[in-house]
Amino acid sequence: MRGECMIKAVIFDMDGTLIDSERIAIIAWNRSAKRFGFEIPLEMLHGFIGMTRDACMGTLTEHVGSERIANEMFEDHKVIEDELYSTMLDLKPGAREVVENLHARGLKLAVATSTRTIQAHEKFDRFGLTPYFDVFTCGDELNRSKPEPDIFLLAASRLGVDPASCVVVEDSFNGVRAGHAAGMHTIMVPDINNPTKEIAKLAEAVVPALSDVEPKLVELGLLA
Repeated sequence: MRGECMIKAVIFDMDGTLIDSERIAIIAWNRSAKRFGFEIPLEMLHGFIGMTRDACMGTLTEHVGSERIANEMFEDHKVIEDELYSTMLDLKPGAREVVENLHARGLKLAVATSTRTIQAHEKFDRFGLTPYFDVFTCGDELNRSKPEPDIFLLAASRLGVDPASCVVVEDSFNGVRAGHAAGMHTIMVPDINNPTKEIAKLAEAVVPALSDVEPKLVELGLLA
């Protein structure tokens, strides 16, 4: 173990943060929308990032004008997404290294994702990362989605760590909002969206890549 840690745990988002899946999701949404005769604005798709199905459905239903069609489209886009995962899914650059390095420091690690539990475990098992994580907290376990802080607070509770001693690593606006609302040190690693002024202010730091997370934590005095 290298040096004393001022923080006790790091909580990672999954899609777009550790796993390069957000672009696949957008391809799947666009293909599904076309099948149903709709076009979904890119801004709306970006807004879905980091949100559970239930949190997305109101916006999608309003857009297509039918709850039935919105549900069918959601299920269809998930089928397309799963098909694309088989050939396109990969880790984000530096993901394995940052997880291994922080684990080697003796920090507790958690995943907090809006994805359903079984799908989250499938993704981490695929890349052999599951053993590094003490806790998985997933979207189907909670009533409220990011940007509410519930998922991060539940992860901290399961880890037995005070929220103030946790770092959140996120790529999405809603994830940064949730981490900040949870009272945690929040680091943004942008994926599809660069931070707005609001998001940059909420994040303790914005770094360009996962390889910059550990050095930034040292710079901030959160790691020795």
